[in-house]
Amino acid sequence: MWARPKLLVYVLLGDGKNVNESLVAQVKIKLEMADGKVSEKTATYIVNTRPEVTVFRNMLR
Repeated sequence: MWARPKLLVYVLLGDGKNVNESLVAQVKIKLEMADGKVSEKTATYIVNTRPEVTVFRNMLR
């Protein structure tokens, strides 16, 4: 059975950038994997507020 990593910590790196009507932010995340190992990485997230609030990870960066 596949288990998703558990999010332990997240830290916004700066204020982000306004791109069109979205906020693009760098986030440092710390994850605990199913085997107990801890992984740290920086990820890019995009926040939209129209027509409703959505937050998703930019997998292309």
